[in-house]
Amino acid sequence: MTMTTTLPSDFKSLTYTTPSTPPHLSYFPLTPPGLNELLVKIKAASINPVDLQFWHSPLIGFLAGKKEKGIGRDYAGTVVGVGKDVKGWEEGVDVFGMLNRPVRNAPIPRKD
Repeated sequence: MTMTTTLPSDFKSLTYTTPSTPPHLSYFPLTPPGLNELLVKIKAASINPVDLQFWHSPLIGFLAGKKEKGIGRDYAGTVVGVGKDVKGWEEGVDVFGMLNRPVRNAPIPRKD
């Protein structure tokens, strides 16, 4: 993987720890993408009604435990890193998507 974009050492995410607690900015280390991953620099993210439902849900809080949970699942941005085994993608491509993992922590942990 070749990264031509200069990236910061960490990134921030709007998170909460337990249901209905005030959201706050959390900072996490930024690592290069794994072999089968893309790294996307987010330019816009939305908070939709479903995000608020997850935020207020005791069930989600129970399932996820006390780890940080992200708010805002829809995003748009630009690919800034491409894993070595990823085919058909390159840096500089604008993308959009949705993260659909309500009980995961804000950044998705990588398992290499």
